[in-house]
Amino acid sequence: MMSRTAFIKFRGTNSFLLHSLSSFQFSTHKASLHSNVSFLIHKITNLNDALNLFDEMSHTRPLPSVVHFTQLLNAVTKIKHFTYALDLFNQMCSLGVPLDKYPMIIAIKCCCQLYRTKDGFALLGSCFRRAIAPDVYIFSALLDGLIL
Repeated sequence: MMSRTAFIKFRGTNSFLLHSLSSFQFSTHKASLHSNVSFLIHKITNLNDALNLFDEMSHTRPLPSVVHFTQLLNAVTKIKHFTYALDLFNQMCSLGVPLDKYPMIIAIKCCCQLYRTKDGFALLGSCFRRAIAPDVYIFSALLDGLIL
């Protein structure tokens, strides 16, 4: 089997072995992650599982679809960790995941659950900038935040 090894050589120092993994194991691990993401999302029972899965998803290339990231955000909100869901949403934005209205709705709901309705309205402005047409679900999440 062919092994993949990476060396880093810094100026004036010796080289260091970073990673050694057979290419067969590497490719099957990436393929298995893409095919099992939906299965793994339904198995999330605590926050550590969700954060580990997000870390794995964010390091795969090409990135999984926005649907998988949205399912993960939804799983984190179901276990009532709204601040972490907002943090994962911010990391999704910085990764360049193309967002649609569903992760925006989840983020707005998280803001409203944390009594940060002003941030929810800021996300509504982000919807307008991203050319995401707000619908009934976005407005109802904002109204819930105003009532809470």
